[in-house]
Amino acid sequence: MATTTATYAKGGIPLRNLPASSQAPLKGPQSSLRKAYSPSIDTLATKTTTTSSTVAPSSISTSRSLLPPTPPFLPTSSLQIQTAGKALFRLPSPLKELTIPIFSTETGRPVYLSVREKRSSGNCRLIDAESEVEHVLASTIYHWGPGKNPIMRIGEGESAEEFEIISKSMLSRSVVFSCRWGTFEWRYAGRKEKDEGVNTLLVLERVDNEEGRERVRVAQLVRGEETRSPGSTSSSAGNGGRLEMCLDDGEGKLVDERTVVSTCLVMLKKEVDRRRAMQIVMISAAVTGGVH
Repeated sequence: MATTTATYAKGGIPLRNLPASSQAPLKGPQSSLRKAYSPSIDTLATKTTTTSSTVAPSSISTSRSLLPPTPPFLPTSSLQIQTAGKALFRLPSPLKELTIPIFSTETGRPVYLSVREKRSSGNCRLIDAESEVEHVLASTIYHWGPGKNPIMRIGEGESAEEFEIISKSMLSRSVVFSCRWGTFEWRYAGRKEKDEGVNTLLVLERVDNEEGRERVRVAQLVRGEETRSPGSTSSSAGNGGRLEMCLDDGEGKLVDERTVVSTCLVMLKKEVDRRRAMQIVMISAAVTGGVH
């Protein structure tokens, strides 16, 4: 564990300082993570508008009004994923970051660390940043080759749960997975769903029927000028942002936090892999064009 935090201390991204009240000393092997990152944490409120109509009610189809309105997403907690991702004009090499810290936006202290053993491997484990010993909360295993889905393992020992993260189709960036909490989908929100100042919005929804029509949003990763990681830009792939969550709908827990965090990191890695593949194609085209 000491080696892990030393790697972050030397190669981590510069962090903005929090107010003095948030600078509580860290315990255990994570004491090198004294600098805390605190971007603007103004909650992105769902915008609603009210319009009136002068048309007589009898002439309007009421079939839409009879449907229950989609409830607004009201996050109850949030984390900041800190990674610069992959810039557009770079060599297609693996990311240098071996440790990705995930911070609490309330305290500015690291809650989780996502750790890789070496640059050439995509396998990673999610650990408790404040644990005295390395407490593995989840791990992700990647297999090389087409059609090989990442394997997510939540927990350790005999009680651990394993499931695949499956791409919906060859042409879609969305993924689905089924775990003990149900079936979920990570997808990229459309332009109409994004608030002003948001470049990319990744949405995690629980899918409650086979047709996929009944959905409950449980988390979203917001990336924009105020929320993305320092050192990244709007064109960066796999860069971090603010992970907003609502894990309980008032009637019971929808999913646990470590499952949300771990699967979100898989989405960021997929972005980096796509960027590296595109960079390889660009370099190959340039070399081929130069030969002719």
